[in-house]
Amino acid sequence: MSVWTTKSLNKNQEFVVIRHQLRDINGMINGVKFRSGYAVVEKDSKIYRNLKKLPMLKNAPEYPLIHLRKLLFITRTYDVKLIYGQDVYHKYLEVLKVELNQEKEEKEIKAEEEHKEDVKCCNHRTAKGNLCKRPALEVSPAGYCKMHLLEDEEAIKLSKLEIPTRLTKGQKKEYKNKIIERLSK
Repeated sequence: MSVWTTKSLNKNQEFVVIRHQLRDINGMINGVKFRSGYAVVEKDSKIYRNLKKLPMLKNAPEYPLIHLRKLLFITRTYDVKLIYGQDVYHKYLEVLKVELNQEKEEKEIKAEEEHKEDVKCCNHRTAKGNLCKRPALEVSPAGYCKMHLLEDEEAIKLSKLEIPTRLTKGQKKEYKNKIIERLSK
C-alpha cells in the first residue's frame, strides 16, 4: 500500500507566529494548535486567512519564526517539533542557524574591537585567525609585542635595518633588540 501526500516537499514555506489576544489559550482553533496564546501558521495560506477572519485574531500581532526562541515554553529546539510539527521545526532550524551565525560574527567583531581598544595587547593575527594576547611594546608603531616585532613592517622601515629571510633564534633576538633600541631613540 502506498501513501500519497498532497503537500509539495520542496515548497518554500514562510511561517509566521501569531499571538492570540488571550495569553493563556491552549488548544486548537480552526485546526491550528495554540500554545500559551501562540500559533505558527504558513504565511498567506488558506488557514492563515481563515484565522485572520476570526474577531479575536483579526488584529493579532505577527512575529517572524525566530520569535519562538524568545518564548518561555520553548526551552529546547526539539520543543518546536513537539508542539508545532516537523515542517515548522525544519524551517525553524534553518532560521536559527542563520541567527546563531550572525550572533557569532557580531560577538567576534565586538571582541576584536575591544581588543583593539585595549592598547596593551598585541595586534598581530595568529595562524588560526585570532589576535595575539601578549602585551604590546610601546615603541612598536603597529602595536606588536616583542615576539611578533620582526613581522611589523613599519617598525623595520623606521629602524632602517635589513633583515635576512632566515634567522636563528639568537639572531632573531639580536634584531629585535636592535629594532627596539632604534625605535626608542
